Amino acid sequence: MADRKTTPRTAASKKALAADQQDADIRTVARIGREVEAAQAKAPVAHKLPPAATLRELADVEVQELDGSWTTFGALWADSPTALVFLRHYG
Repeated sequence: MADRKTTPRTAASKKALAADQQDADIRTVARIGREVEAAQAKAPVAHKLPPAATLRELADVEVQELDGSWTTFGALWADSPTALVFLRHYG
């Protein structure tokens, strides 16, 4: 078995990877928000749930809690029902 050389990640590369993941998560949440808006526009009732596949994808997105720790979005609704509200900020 050949020895594999690995190079330790520098703080800068770790920070860049974290920023890339955060950007990807933001794009995912934004896309899902648009999908939910489109579904709600078609729905006769405003509180209709998005498709299950959309919720499964959203569950993997990492979010920061109020105490600064990170968790997956799905962990927030794993134990009990959760209301999810998208708020837009213009400015």
